[in-house]
Amino acid sequence: MCSYGGLPHYDMYDIVNGSNETSAVYPVQEMSDCTLHDLQSSFILYILPTLVVIGTIGNILTVIVIKKTKLCEFSVGFYLYVYAIDNLLTLFVAYGLAWLSHIADIPEVENLSDWICRLWSFLYRMVMHSGIWFVTAALIDRYISVTHPDKAMAMCQVFMSKIAVLIILIGMVVISVHGMWTYELNYSGVCHPNLDDLHYKIWRWTSALCYTFVPMCILFVLSLMLLCGMCTRHQNPRVTMRDTDPSDLVTLVLSLAIIFLVLSLPATIVNIVYTNLSREYLQDYEYMNKFGIVQHVTNGLTCGNPVVLFFVCVFFSPSFRQEIKHLCLRWRKSTRSTAANEMKSNDGGGHLVESQSNDTLL
Repeated sequence: MCSYGGLPHYDMYDIVNGSNETSAVYPVQEMSDCTLHDLQSSFILYILPTLVVIGTIGNILTVIVIKKTKLCEFSVGFYLYVYAIDNLLTLFVAYGLAWLSHIADIPEVENLSDWICRLWSFLYRMVMHSGIWFVTAALIDRYISVTHPDKAMAMCQVFMSKIAVLIILIGMVVISVHGMWTYELNYSGVCHPNLDDLHYKIWRWTSALCYTFVPMCILFVLSLMLLCGMCTRHQNPRVTMRDTDPSDLVTLVLSLAIIFLVLSLPATIVNIVYTNLSREYLQDYEYMNKFGIVQHVTNGLTCGNPVVLFFVCVFFSPSFRQEIKHLCLRWRKSTRSTAANEMKSNDGGGHLVESQSNDTLL
């Protein structure tokens, strides 16, 4: 998760995408270092809105291309479609609202009231942590299509992908719902977990596994196995799902998974190190300022995950580029046809008016 301007997040388990939510585990002093402050201000004022605009345009285009073309007929196309929608929600719910609250100098959504704090803690985690599982599901789908082509016909279908997405969402509800009773507004009016609550102490480790370690391990292992499977395939390619299934979708999903890992792992490692720092380091002002800069930079990398989908699709998938071309040609043809019909209609209207005028004169 992107650390976007200091929204208060405190759960140790939210290191999934580089969250800074571990800050409540230890009483770290405030960092007033000028370099870190300038870095944070520049990020939220300039970089964050740029990412929101670029990511919004890219994900909307991805949704349109998949929905309007034959890519929606493939199971992996449905995973990418859902992932693009989740990215849009992330860009608006997390990044956009964080930027708006900072610019307008208004309280963050989760700090408005106690019940909003509890509900937001649940919904926020649902949106932020579903994306990694959609990428994982797409990678599993492509792994089956490459290494088990005999099972791909039955398992790599749109219907099965819809069931997988439903299971992911149900799992996210089960894992995230604890936020509704472990979070509350503290004495200073900030949405904060009750660190003494037994549910919080248990669920933060459970959530760490489900949000972070399990999906990342699956992505890492399957990426290696899929690379090996692609390198050791027989020279005569076998049909994976159906004859029209674009083979470059494997490269697309594999590239997306690798990029996701590259952008997320640095922040995840940094936050794991942070949770294991001794008090000696935590009370070292100079060390924590330097560590804060590293943490902020790595957290910033994770903000690219909801933005890169469209560019990955365009760069790594010739079939996606071809579908964009076909979509543009259909749109141009439709526009020309509409313009021609309007011209005929106008000409017909003009002839009718002229005929009526002649009748009147007669």
